[in-house]
Amino acid sequence: MLAGVVVIILLEIFFRAIRYGVPWTDEAARYLQVWIGYLGGAVAVHRWSHFQLDVLERVTPRPVQRALRIFSSLIVVFTGATMLYYGNQERRIATLMTSATLNLNMGLVESSVMVGGLLIMVFGIPHLLAAVRGQPLVNVGVTTPEELISQ
Repeated sequence: MLAGVVVIILLEIFFRAIRYGVPWTDEAARYLQVWIGYLGGAVAVHRWSHFQLDVLERVTPRPVQRALRIFSSLIVVFTGATMLYYGNQERRIATLMTSATLNLNMGLVESSVMVGGLLIMVFGIPHLLAAVRGQPLVNVGVTTPEELISQ
């Protein structure tokens, strides 16, 4: 998707340079970026590498740490469920509309919220189960500063 955005924007730049307007490029790039945002959020939850305030977890005793992990995992799963529910509501309304230049059903664009929410829920549940079992919620695939230095 990101490569698609880059190609579309390069096309737009090229055609503007030769003074030929292509109306659909801006809209296509924008809608692809919306999808990238929601799918990227789901990937961040899957890796447990999304924005976190873990200051409290570092200074509290283990039982409180476990409760904080469970609470934070519940918030993530609840956020995904909320996105799924309200994203579906928005998608239903948006299916009645089409985009200005691409003549694209806006339900396709708005379904990105729903799909992102579903994936956030699906990826958040294993983290919630790990927190309930008392296992640490690790950042999968995230490089630590020590690993960066050793490379």
